[in-house]
Amino acid sequence: MKITAELKEITQEMTSTQELADALNHNFKELKEASDNKIQVLSNSIGRLEASMTDVKARLGNVESGVQKIIDHLSGKKLLTEND
Repeated sequence: MKITAELKEITQEMTSTQELADALNHNFKELKEASDNKIQVLSNSIGRLEASMTDVKARLGNVESGVQKIIDHLSGKKLLTEND
């Protein structure tokens, strides 16, 4: 996946309009591809981060539940072996 653009240098020696147009078209194409690929890489990273955050939230929920059970046990509301 290309994330950098390989641009053609536009010089004064480019005398024909076709030569200049080809260089410009190449550069715009390269920039667009690199930009699109960077966006895709960022989207993939965000997707992985969201999945990771979902897992972290689930784990945090389990920890909170466990802490609440201990608090209830210490306050005399429930035994640790009791279900909710």
